Amino acid sequence: MGGGAAKSKNAKKRANKAKAPKADDADAAAAPAPAAAAPETPAPEETAPHDAEKRLRNLRKKLLKLAATKEKAAKGDKLEPEQLASLAGEEALIAEMRSLGAADV
Repeated sequence: MGGGAAKSKNAKKRANKAKAPKADDADAAAAPAPAAAAPETPAPEETAPHDAEKRLRNLRKKLLKLAATKEKAAKGDKLEPEQLASLAGEEALIAEMRSLGAADV
């Protein structure tokens, strides 16, 4: 392992990064302020069919996880606070699934 002129990959990256002008300084003056962030979950009417199917799959997974948590609670296992909160949100999950068109809930 010679200590000659050959630089490691990381040393080259650091050197190039030090040479490169800071993009933050140049862009901050020229770029306008970022637009407001989109809502996290759009209303069901606004979702594309593919997005609705994806969301339904996600909600079904959460519902299965809730069922497993209910079984643990029925056995008498101690539940974590997060699990208790998820049990409280079951009705909201079911309501969202129905709004997305799920008939098997």
